[in-house]
Amino acid sequence: MSAEYDLYCAADPYHYDRPENAPAHGGDLFAVLLRNPCPKGWIRVDTEEWVNFSPEVFDFPLQGWKIHVSAHLGNAESVTTRVWEYCLRERIAFKLVPGPGRFRNKNVKYAPRVASGKLFTLYPADETVLHRVLTELGEELRGEEGPYILSDVRWEDGPLYTRYGAFAKRLVDDGNGRGQICIETPEGALEPDPRGVVFTVPEWVALPEFLRPHVDRYRSPVLDDFPYEVKDAIHFSNSGGVYKAVERATGRTVVLKEGRPFAGLDGHDQDAVTRLRRERDMLRHLEDVPQVPALIDYLTVGGHEFLVQEYVDGIPLYSALAKRNPLTHGPRVPRETGDYRYWALGVWERVRDALRGVHERGVVFGDLHPNNVMVREDGRITLIDWEAAAFERERRRPPMGNPGFMAPPDLRGSDIDIYALALLKIALFAPVTSLMQLAPDKMRHVAQRACEVYRLEADTFTSELGILAGKTSAEPPAVPAEAAEAGRVSAPADIDDLAPVADSWSHVCADIAQGILTSATPHRADRLFPGDIAQFGLPYAGLGFAHGAAGVLWALHRTQGIRFPEGEQWLRERALAERADATTGFYGGDHGIAYALWDLGYREEAVALLDRTFARGEERLPVDLESGLAGIGLNWLHFHAECGDDAFLQRALRIAEQLRARTPDRSDAWSSFRSPGGALRGPSGPALLFIRLYEATREHAFLDVAAEAIRRDLAKCETDEYGALLLKDEYRLLPYFGIGSAGTGMVINRYLDHVEDTELQADRAAAASAVNSRFSVFPGLFEGHAGLIMASAAMYGAASETRASELVAAVDALNWHVLRDGDHRVFPGNQLLRLSTDLATGSAGVLLALHSAERVLTSSGPGISLPFFSAEEFSKI
Repeated sequence: MSAEYDLYCAADPYHYDRPENAPAHGGDLFAVLLRNPCPKGWIRVDTEEWVNFSPEVFDFPLQGWKIHVSAHLGNAESVTTRVWEYCLRERIAFKLVPGPGRFRNKNVKYAPRVASGKLFTLYPADETVLHRVLTELGEELRGEEGPYILSDVRWEDGPLYTRYGAFAKRLVDDGNGRGQICIETPEGALEPDPRGVVFTVPEWVALPEFLRPHVDRYRSPVLDDFPYEVKDAIHFSNSGGVYKAVERATGRTVVLKEGRPFAGLDGHDQDAVTRLRRERDMLRHLEDVPQVPALIDYLTVGGHEFLVQEYVDGIPLYSALAKRNPLTHGPRVPRETGDYRYWALGVWERVRDALRGVHERGVVFGDLHPNNVMVREDGRITLIDWEAAAFERERRRPPMGNPGFMAPPDLRGSDIDIYALALLKIALFAPVTSLMQLAPDKMRHVAQRACEVYRLEADTFTSELGILAGKTSAEPPAVPAEAAEAGRVSAPADIDDLAPVADSWSHVCADIAQGILTSATPHRADRLFPGDIAQFGLPYAGLGFAHGAAGVLWALHRTQGIRFPEGEQWLRERALAERADATTGFYGGDHGIAYALWDLGYREEAVALLDRTFARGEERLPVDLESGLAGIGLNWLHFHAECGDDAFLQRALRIAEQLRARTPDRSDAWSSFRSPGGALRGPSGPALLFIRLYEATREHAFLDVAAEAIRRDLAKCETDEYGALLLKDEYRLLPYFGIGSAGTGMVINRYLDHVEDTELQADRAAAASAVNSRFSVFPGLFEGHAGLIMASAAMYGAASETRASELVAAVDALNWHVLRDGDHRVFPGNQLLRLSTDLATGSAGVLLALHSAERVLTSSGPGISLPFFSAEEFSKI
């Protein structure tokens, strides 16, 4: 579960939206902004996160030493007033967070650590002013506290911090096709402004002498006498880190949990230290419960507090069920399903018994979910992460929790654990309980499917469903007017809501398409269709192919022949407007928008957008298909095929030369952790470009380079015990299109159109086996089940009786996720907390996959796939 999604759930109960669009933000202003919105002689500029002020006559530096002011919720109003008055009096340019609500969002547990605590940013004109402000304002704010700002060095022991960085928003490409704020070297070159969680000074910047003592103190070791040696970081959040460590005196392995003062706020506005102390007290109270880790130590170092507890040698229950579940490994014999059924119900009973022991001691766990249950090799379980626990007598609501297991607001005490335990039983067979946030009645639908698929007794979940139904509020949440008109989201009436009619899913596709159109918001400037939170993360991502309007409009037209004039006009106006910080790549930037415009018939606009994009340059881009050179090169080749313009071919060939010159090593995007492999982000994307270039030029050397790139991707893969090829990232083995082996299999498929290669034929068969799954956590195209359906249709080719049965079973698996919004079928996006219509994560991607499967099933032609993957796409070359 990616916790940052929670922030995008506050504004709308059905769709992800910007946190600042939540109704509470309407009056969320500090008193100084209410009293004096724009002081005389000052210029005010508002952005989503900040309100900026500068004197009307002010020589604003482009970069330099900036000052951050930290605070916490208790003193933020007072600190704001004093810093505001000082800056106006001394005529110091500054920006501040608009109000308490948005300041709180910067300090919650899963907010970005680099922004935590930052209430103000001040822009001194030079180092002399810097020193004066630090001295004067530091004295003014003496004694005030706030979270330590990790990116800066602290001035004395107060709430002021400083670092060297950009003042003006000048952008350079960050190497991943995105704009990043930059600073200028003495030679005039632009380089990214380092904005990490460690204080750094550019090597060409001289450290002011008055800062040296503070920097020396910052860099002085504080862990010399620390009795534990950290071996590995398990997890980071704004609360602090969780580490695997060794006790120096005994050599035993332990877990360290760090608490940062004033940071990592929860739903009760408690900070990480408060929760860590509560966890310490709970572990002491439960020391005789065998399923609770032992408390070893508690200490304070450098102002941060550390809880030391027993290291549990096991794996999280979520990982265990993913590894064992037969549905994720394709069709299996009944005995394997029975083995899993026996194991899962046994684990659930052990968790139930553990909770009984905890409740007998008057404690409520408060945060039960599969990642807080550790399963040891011998089958024993341990409950971890007790920071949300409380005594039964407190009748306290947990301050935070996993959205898929959170009890409704009316529950208190041990009923909270009983509710989560009911959901856990369902989750062991179908971990989609986050859908409760959207449609509480979906759990009955999921339970019925689980009984049927796993051959469970019909009454397996009767008690649990009774608990959920009896404790779930029947009142729908408050919704915006436009959402209320669409009707409350609910589970479908039929257990198979996606059944084909006469070997066709055309009726389902038409309904999904209408659901997408119903959700359109052409009155909004930032997005046309609701989708993943990624559409808010980068400039103009709401226009793009993966998460924005371009991909949705393309899918509607490509699969259903649907035109949406109002939406197309929305996209054209915004795409052709001047956008200095627009990105270049295919799935998030202008190349993908141009591709969609061309397909929709806006030929002149598409070429004009490409020309403007080309003029911005293609330097410093990564190599991948998603946001980098491979996707851009494929698009140039596509436009060469469509237009017959050799200039486009030459651009593709120049990109190919750049890719061939990039020798992969540890620093290359092909090998980095950020780009672990696969078609979108790994070597298979460039391989696809080389294959298509062979088709355009008939130069066999391109096929040789393609084969080399494919094998580099295969080196990142492993074959599991069932013979399925899976891509390995740091923790998991993945089959998906965007973050797995499915895309690599599709590229191998295109390569084998031209070359006979026995080894790669075996790899394609193994990749095809990996996509033959009957369950995925998410339904989407890039990271979920729709992508497996699309890849299966692409790799298997013509239909047969067996193939038809497999495709029907693959589509049937989408029933775990399908919902109804009014009369239309809709699908949740990543994390399952809100609906999505975008191509990468939502209904548009499902639509593409279903249409592709139908074409294979009815032998009406090759499956429709994503751009550049279809066999016939470059037939005009």
